[in-house]
Amino acid sequence: MAGWNGLAFENQYKRVRDTLRFLQRALTGEKITQSYEGFSVNGFRLSRVPEQQPDLYLAALRPGMLHLGGKEADGVILNWLSPDDVPRSVAELESAGGKGKEVVARIFVIPPRTPRRSAPSLVA
Repeated sequence: MAGWNGLAFENQYKRVRDTLRFLQRALTGEKITQSYEGFSVNGFRLSRVPEQQPDLYLAALRPGMLHLGGKEADGVILNWLSPDDVPRSVAELESAGGKGKEVVARIFVIPPRTPRRSAPSLVA
């Protein structure tokens, strides 16, 4: 992951936290001049503010990002988990104040080489 988008793979938690905080303010149409730990913004304002504020979901896998999602995002997106891991991830989210926040899971499906026949239709 190092070098993706020209960024070093360090301080991910702070970078994601600050990006989330920036987006929450920016999407309201507020003019932003702010120094964050990983970047600075000088006079940014959206030219078209959304009529309805979008929910911001945080892609999260490990406890730190799940806690950040529980504290500051509208929900989280889980990835690369088995079904058995989902309850543990939800518990981490909820332990950081995320009880009731939406959890979205990305599920990978690999169809068999030979499809199974479906059940006969019950419609006459």
